[in-house]
Amino acid sequence: MLSGETAHGKFPLKAIKVMHTVALRNESTVQSGVSCPSLSSHNSHMGEIFTIHATTMSNTRNTPLLFSPEQDPWLFF
Repeated sequence: MLSGETAHGKFPLKAIKVMHTVALRNESTVQSGVSCPSLSSHNSHMGEIFTIHATTMSNTRNTPLLFSPEQDPWLFF
């Protein structure tokens, strides 16, 4: 996944280098022979996962409002 920095930022090459470093570190920590669970086994929990991460980001950025287009596009919490 590329970021907005790579497309429109002042330091696109630096952004690519950082993403490359992160990818290499992540790949080096993966245990060989261990398979990841299939995404379909987690589909029922995807809304919960997104909500947890959205709340974490909101709390980090001190955002006063979140909305979820999951069922009602105007459901605020």
